[in-house]
This record gives sequence, C-alpha cells and structure tokens, in this order.
Amino acid sequence: MHSQEFGAFLLRIVTGFIFFAHGWVKWQRGLEAAADSFAAMGLPGWLAYIVTMVELAGGWAMMLGLGTRPIAAAFEPALGSVKAKAPIHSPVAIFGK
Repeated sequence: MHSQEFGAFLLRIVTGFIFFAHGWVKWQRGLEAAADSFAAMGLPGWLAYIVTMVELAGGWAMMLGLGTRPIAAAFEPALGSVKAKAPIHSPVAIFGK
C-alpha cells in the first residue's frame, strides 16, 4: 500500500468513526432529546432524526469504503457548520490569537 493510499484509508476510517460516534451519542441519549437540542439551536427538530441516521449509516459506510463520495457529500453540511462555529465558540482560534 502506497503512502497516499494509506493516508486516504486512515482519513476514511477516522472520519467515519467520528461521525458514527456522534450519531451513536444521539441515539443513546434518545432521538427526542436530539430533536430538542436541534430545536434549541433554532433548527427544525425533525432534522435530528435525519442527521442521526446519516451519521450512523454514513459512518459505517465510510469506514467500510462504500459510497465514500456520496457519504462525504452528506457529511459536508455538518463540517461546514463546524468550520463556521469554531472561531466563535473557541476561546483561542485554531492558529492562536
């Protein structure tokens, strides 16, 4: 396995695991609690059900290497919101002040 292939494999495993773990937490707390959390953030509560399923199924699919491009496209809105919120919620920016 070449280093570029290994890097892509590692990135796929880590990304899939992170999304699966986030979905698993929502599932364990209960989807109603996740819907309440979404509503508290100003998002529609029903969106929590979709996000949880995408994170769980998409996380597994990403780790298995199945449909990585469509799954990555489904994950992109979540990553975009992280990039948008990180400077606001972090006391120190990623590269310092």
